Amino acid sequence: MIISIPKSDFGDGQINKAVLLRRIAWQFPGVVPTFDASADPVEFTFIPAPVPEFTDQFKTFIVPAHTGNQATPYTFSISTFDAEKIHDLAKGLTGYSHTTTDVGSVTFWFDPSQAEQDAAGVAVLQALVDNYDPMVDARRVKMAQIDHKTIELISKGFVYSGKTFSLSDNAEKKLITWRIKADGGDATTRTAPTIDNGDTHTLIDAAAVIAFTDAAFDVIQGHIDTGEALRASVRAAADQDAIDAVADTR
Repeated sequence: MIISIPKSDFGDGQINKAVLLRRIAWQFPGVVPTFDASADPVEFTFIPAPVPEFTDQFKTFIVPAHTGNQATPYTFSISTFDAEKIHDLAKGLTGYSHTTTDVGSVTFWFDPSQAEQDAAGVAVLQALVDNYDPMVDARRVKMAQIDHKTIELISKGFVYSGKTFSLSDNAEKKLITWRIKADGGDATTRTAPTIDNGDTHTLIDAAAVIAFTDAAFDVIQGHIDTGEALRASVRAAADQDAIDAVADTR
């Protein structure tokens, strides 16, 4: 079955596929809809074909949901906050239906079936808007980039006696084990494989193991320290420009 609905019937002309699918699935279980939102009228194809009276039920149920007759709208200026982040938070509110955007504003819609929760929901939403600090997310993103770079640098290993050795998780565990035993006086000879040419390096006694692991740990700590210095600069940044100015050139 195909049901055609003019785009003008949707009010602002915006059709949120996820919302439609959710609403249809909830109201008409067992009916799987597909549609082309680029066409006018929009054609909804239903498989399997529902009962004949379904057409009127469908139009009554779907169209008003997008013209505001069956949902309560709350509109905010998007010049004062990050609309996408607030939208992610709004989706968790009781009664949230869908979101529409326009130039300079975003509108959150709440289902009338949740009328009693609407007021509480929009109060929470308003608080999110009023208290939203985009700098929090900006700092989090920048610090994540710094941490990723730190991990990347450590993963490249360390150089000892002109050879490159691994600092993978398993390699670090092995180095720690060797070091603990060497500090305890274990003089067992250790053989460390390189990661660049298949060569190895022999550590003949506890002193050699200690020197080798010191070199490894110094490299790890050095990358962590430079990363933490950059993170401190991000925490101290007063605005977005200051955050962007923190350059990780390692």
